[in-house]
Order: sequence, then structure tokens, then C-alpha cells
Amino acid sequence: MDFHLIKKIRQVKKAIYLNGEILALTFEKGELISENGNTIFLDKTASGIFSYRGNLLILDSYNRVIKIIDIDKVFDLSFIKDYRVLDVFKDNYLICYSKKNLEKFFGIVTDSLLVLSNKLTGRLFFLNNEILHGNSFWIKKLDLNCSELWQFAFSQLAPVYWDANTPDTLEKIIGVAHGNVWVTTDGGRLVAININTGELTKVFTRSEEEQIHGYECTHGLGWVYLNPNDSHIHCMSSFHYYKINTKTLSVDESYQYKELEPNGIGQFGIRQTLLQGDYFTFLGVKEGESQIRWAGIYDYKLRKTVWLHCVISDEELKKGNKLISPKPLRMAGNKLYIKDVKHNLHVFEKEEVVS
Repeated sequence: MDFHLIKKIRQVKKAIYLNGEILALTFEKGELISENGNTIFLDKTASGIFSYRGNLLILDSYNRVIKIIDIDKVFDLSFIKDYRVLDVFKDNYLICYSKKNLEKFFGIVTDSLLVLSNKLTGRLFFLNNEILHGNSFWIKKLDLNCSELWQFAFSQLAPVYWDANTPDTLEKIIGVAHGNVWVTTDGGRLVAININTGELTKVFTRSEEEQIHGYECTHGLGWVYLNPNDSHIHCMSSFHYYKINTKTLSVDESYQYKELEPNGIGQFGIRQTLLQGDYFTFLGVKEGESQIRWAGIYDYKLRKTVWLHCVISDEELKKGNKLISPKPLRMAGNKLYIKDVKHNLHVFEKEEVVS
């Protein structure tokens, strides 16, 4: 597997994907452009917020005109006025909130909005057609009328292992698989909660001391993802890889890749990973260096690095450029995309193998 740099798109404010193609919003002109350079949407006021949900692209510009771009057509939702799109559920329902009073509600993309519920505090999550409502301290499951079906409080878990007076809290919802919603906590745990009842199913922890609570010990989960291809949890930390079977609730596979490949991924301090199919893309700081300038692709099935590249040259590094952890290396079709701290979008293309 080999990729080479084919272009840089400069002054990119934000980059997202739409049907496998990269889209970039530029600083200077407010252009929404595709990876091949074609302008898909041009709006001088488009310096606001845009995001991709389902099959829809949401553009919320500073003049509060909200447009939904769905490949072939554009819905003008300027009648929403003071409301901003928060998310999309089942490709049709918009979840909006009022900037004035922070009331949140469901709406449908037609010529009007259907208000179903007001004054929900916390965050809304939409996973596998399930609606979850939560904050740092609890998760609730809701029906389409926003009635509560169950609530799980994270105070049910043992306090964090480093301080008996500090309760555990929600870090991130990973996904829903085999009857459980999987979440990570600020206490370094991976928790499975029954999606139908809200009862605690299983807890994985990095602390051996917490085995007294019945939690299963790992050695640090790092970046945790639910792979939609196999519905299992895949984790990659700075040293370990884990595959957790969401059906059997057990660790199917575990190894230290630094021991397996000291001259590949093992020579880096990992600063960011992203699960994409059978691969983890990663950003790393090479031994003896101090800045993030390397990117790579790791095949967790073959247990080896299949692509490695120094994205930031010595000259760029001296000028203050580098890669940044919140911007992982992304794959789409035969291309790779990554942003640097100077707002350049690096585009790599896979080389064709000629037989």
C-alpha cells in the first residue's frame, strides 16, 4: 500500500466527507469546494458552521440562513430564523435548538417544523435508531415523544480508582451493538449498558485493583471505536491493540504492537488514531523528535504498518508547521486526507499497481 501527495488545498477552515468525497470550506472566499477543486456551493456568508449528518450537508451561516445540501437539491430553511441545526436523525428529522432560550426540539425537513419536545437539558445522541439523552452523570433512553424509558446513573459505578471521593462520569458514547450501548468514562473504563433496560452489563477497566468490583482488567484502552463492519469494539493505545467481542463480552485479541514491529509503528509515540475498516490510521512523534509530523496506516489484522510518511518537512517544521492530534488521517476511496496546523489540507492518492 503506497500513497503519494498529489496536492495541498490551502486556507481550509473545515474538511468533511460527502459520499466518500472530501469537501473543504475555505477562509478567503467562503467557498465549499470538492477535492477535485470544483466549487459546489459559493456563499460569502458561509464562514459559519457546516457539518455532515446522514446524507445531508448542513450549512449554518452567520446570517442565520440554514441550508441543507442533499447532492441534487438545496432546502432553504431560512424560516427557522433564530434556530440552529444540531443534528440529523434518520436522515429526515432535524434536531434544532433556539440560541435565545436553548430549547431543543425535533423538526422535519418540509415547509414547516414539527415541535415534539422542549427544554431537554444535556446532549442528545442518535445511535442505531435509538435516542439517548445524557450528560456527564447519567444517560437516559427516550422514545420518539421524548418520554423517558430508563435512566442509568454513572454513580452506580465504583469511584475512580485514583480517588475514592471522585465519582466516575461519562466521557463518550461509542455505539450500540448486540443489545448494549457502549460508553467510555473519565475513569478509564469501557462500560456496556443494556439498551432495553438500562441495567449495567459489563465493565472493562485498566486498573487491576478494580477487579474486586467484578470489572475485567485491560492494560489501557486508548482510542476506542465500534467497528460497523463486525459490530465489535477495537481499541488502540500508545502500546496495545484490543478487540472486544460485543456479543460474548470478552477480549478476543490483545497484543503490544511495539514488540511485534519495533521499526514500524513501534518507533512512534502515538498521538491520534482513527479506525477505518481493517485499518487504524495514526499520527505519531518519532523517537528523538518533539513534534507530530508523521502519519501512517496500521493493519490490525496483519499486525503491521502498511504505510508511513513524514508529512511535515524539516523546512516546514522550522516555520512552525506541524500535525495536530484533533485532526486524524482520514481515508476515502483511494485517497488520504490530513490537515496541518497552518490550515493546509494534504491530499494523498493511492498508487495503482501495474501488473
